Amino acid sequence: MSKSKKFKQKWLPLALVPLFSVTVLAGCDSDDDDDGDGGVTITPDAVVGDADGNNIPDAFETLNAAEDTNGNGIIDTFDAELTSGADANGNAVDDSFEAALTNGPDAEPDGVDDEALAAVTGGGTDPTDGTGGTEPVDIDQTGPLEVSLSDAGTASLDWDGSTLTGQVNVDIDTLSANGIGPASAVLLTGVINSNFEQEAIALNGNGNPTFFIPTGLPEDQAASIADNIVSGNLFLRVNLSDGTSRDGIILLPGIEPDFTEILPANSVPPGDDFSSGAGFLNLNTVTGDFVAVVNVSLNPSDVDADGNPEIVSMVHLHMGAATENGPILVPLEDSGNGTTWTVQGVLTADQLSTVISGNSYLNVHRTDGTNFMRGQISAF
Repeated sequence: MSKSKKFKQKWLPLALVPLFSVTVLAGCDSDDDDDGDGGVTITPDAVVGDADGNNIPDAFETLNAAEDTNGNGIIDTFDAELTSGADANGNAVDDSFEAALTNGPDAEPDGVDDEALAAVTGGGTDPTDGTGGTEPVDIDQTGPLEVSLSDAGTASLDWDGSTLTGQVNVDIDTLSANGIGPASAVLLTGVINSNFEQEAIALNGNGNPTFFIPTGLPEDQAASIADNIVSGNLFLRVNLSDGTSRDGIILLPGIEPDFTEILPANSVPPGDDFSSGAGFLNLNTVTGDFVAVVNVSLNPSDVDADGNPEIVSMVHLHMGAATENGPILVPLEDSGNGTTWTVQGVLTADQLSTVISGNSYLNVHRTDGTNFMRGQISAF
C-alpha cells in the first residue's frame, strides 16, 4: 500500500515596523577607482543624525528601541511577552492583535484567517483547528507485541518500524490433552474473521512447537508486512493437526478493530427473509491507516422494482451520526464477487476525527443506487 502525502504552506504573521527612507548614495564617479580594476567606487553621503555611523538615523533607532525593548522585532504594543495578553499558539504575538489582522475566524489561532488558509490548502480540515486539508503525521510505533492464539499458544513479536521478528510458541500441553498438535504457522494479510485474507509469509518450524518469522525476507515480503501492519491488516494463523486453526491479530499501539452489523435500511434487526451483512474496520487512531471489509449476504427474496434479485451496486464509508445521512468519506471496491467490498488506505485528519468520534457509517447501495443496508461505526 502506498501512501500519498500532502504538504501545506502556512502563512506566518508579520511584525509591523515603521518604514523609513534614507539616502545613502551620492552620485557615482567613474574616475574614482582606487583598486584600478576599472570598476566604480561608490561613496555614500554621511547620514544626517547618525552618531554611531551605522547609516540608520539616530531618531529611528531611538524610536525602535523604545518600541521593541526585548529586541525580538515585534513592536511591544503587540508583543504578548510584554503585554501579558493571550498567546494561545505561543508565537509571542498577542492573540487579539493576530485576530485583528485576519479580519475573519481564526480558530487555531495561527494568525491566519481560516477561510484564507482553506483556500490555500484546498478546503480540507486542519488537525488542530479544522481549517486546512492535511494528512496525519506518521510516527514510529515500535516495540514488543504479544499475540494470543487462543488455546494454541502465543506469539512474541517485535516490530522496529521496518522489520517484524519473533516466534510463535505453541501450547503443547493444552493441545495434546485434546489429542492434537501443531502443523504449520503462517502470516496472512486481511482483517481477521472477515473471510477476506491472503497468505503472506509461511513461518519456519513446521511440525515443531515453536515457529519463527523468517529472517532476510525478500524486499516484496518485507514491504508487505510494513504496509499492512500499520492498519491492523495482518494476522497470524496456526494450523493444527486436526484440520482446525487458531488466529491472532497483530495490533500495533493505537490500532483498534471494530465489527459492525449491516442491517437493511430503515428496518428493525432482520429476520431470515432479509439480506444482511457485516462490516469490519481496523483503524490506527494515531496515523489514520485503516482497512475496511464489508461482506453482504443477499437473500433471493429481496428483489428490485422489476422483480429481479437485488445486487450490491456500491459500498461507502460515510460521515454521519446514527440516524443521520452524510457525505461519502471513502468508497469501497468490489473484490470480484459482488458481495465482498474492501478498501485500505490512510484517512485524512478530518476523516480520522470523524470516525474516532463515532460519526461514520458503512452504507450498502442496492441495484438502483439507493440505500440498501447501513451499519454505524462505534466510537473508538
